[in-house]
Amino acid sequence: MTWVRTLEVDEVAGRLRQVYEAEEARLGFVMEATKALSARPALAEAFDAFTAAVKAASSLTPQERRLISLLVAHRLKSTYCVLVYATDVERDLGGLDRVRSVLEDYRQAGLSPRDVAILDYAIAAAAGHPTEGQVARLRELGLDDGAVIDVAVWANLRAFRSRVYEALGVDTDPFFLEQADLVAAVRPHEEQRA
Repeated sequence: MTWVRTLEVDEVAGRLRQVYEAEEARLGFVMEATKALSARPALAEAFDAFTAAVKAASSLTPQERRLISLLVAHRLKSTYCVLVYATDVERDLGGLDRVRSVLEDYRQAGLSPRDVAILDYAIAAAAGHPTEGQVARLRELGLDDGAVIDVAVWANLRAFRSRVYEALGVDTDPFFLEQADLVAAVRPHEEQRA
């Protein structure tokens, strides 16, 4: 249970209700993270709209965004977000063994040089310690300045969102916890960083 009051689908209106209904149609439930800001509907709508705008303007692929999200959450020890994004990355990479490899050492997980460079920069950017050398490497791999901005903004947006959810005590949805193989693949890596 989230530490603050959250609203259910029958208690929200407008754009927030549309977000709830779309998520319920897609997943069969509304995620706790989606409900987390619902006591401030205008803020929740702005949060969602900003994320959608960043995603729409981005030159990153969905897989690149999900890998960034997974590893930023992993570095922040956000179990909720790690489980959510591990589910997506599992589909992208073809199995939990690949997710496990990415969490253990993404540089040795069979990712492309572009993905590794993006993740190096994203993790450093989210921690507040990126380097000019990392940006130079991205350029060597064909990313233009707009794409570098996309990586920086997405990494920090994911860090911000994870921190907000952690600050509000957002619990992991049962849907994710009921996937024993997913939890087993992710949890050892969560405990190693504790």
